[in-house]
Amino acid sequence: MSNKDLNIIKANGDRYPFKVSDEYFDGLTARIMNQIPEDEISVEAPQKENTAKVIDINANKSSKWIKIVSIAACVALVAVISFKFLPKSSITSDAEKEYTAEYTDEDYFEDLMNYSMVDHGDVYCYLSGEGY
Repeated sequence: MSNKDLNIIKANGDRYPFKVSDEYFDGLTARIMNQIPEDEISVEAPQKENTAKVIDINANKSSKWIKIVSIAACVALVAVISFKFLPKSSITSDAEKEYTAEYTDEDYFEDLMNYSMVDHGDVYCYLSGEGY
């Protein structure tokens, strides 16, 4: 039992205050149906109303403007996407060309040797197995 039921029983001296005869629920459905007027009783399920609103763009003269606005919106969307994802212009300044010049393996090894403070003599000694 729930707390509400227990509170009701406590308030009425530990007895349940609601009583119904054993035959009450046997004919309940029939008694309720007899009280409803015949014109309100429906055997089939109610039909749902069609709430979707359909716009026929060919029905009136404003359809021309709807088509123009739709096309303009599509063009704007394509333009925004293309500017966002397409690579930038290939026109570069002289400073940018200096940074984007082709970097070869020889340049890499030269930079590596300068960074690690190794000269050609050290590389020769290492590769030949001779010590200093």
